[in-house]
Amino acid sequence: MRLVLVTRQGCSLCESALGLLRDLGHEPELQDVDTDDALHDLYDWRVPVVLVDERIVAEGKITREQLVKVVGEGPVGPSKPEPQFARLLLIMTVLRYIRYETDVRARWILFGECIGFGSNA
Repeated sequence: MRLVLVTRQGCSLCESALGLLRDLGHEPELQDVDTDDALHDLYDWRVPVVLVDERIVAEGKITREQLVKVVGEGPVGPSKPEPQFARLLLIMTVLRYIRYETDVRARWILFGECIGFGSNA
């Protein structure tokens, strides 16, 4: 999910919307309406504008209830890695471990189990 907050300098509604998003555990990408002509043409008098995957989900005076409905409460801590990235981290960890394993066959068995091939011993 790509979360964007279109804002402008000195906008109290924008600061409030950003605070609400952060309270819900989201860190949106910020885009200043006054630094981009296309954004200015689309959203000049509508800021703040919350976009989710390039769709407007909230604008103007934004409430916590609106945001909970459209973006929900995000993670409090660091976000979980994508499954492919998590698997790569696991493989790297196992490879680091098996580097010290003296038995070559044991290395390949551990590596195969790690990447999902299992051991056929």
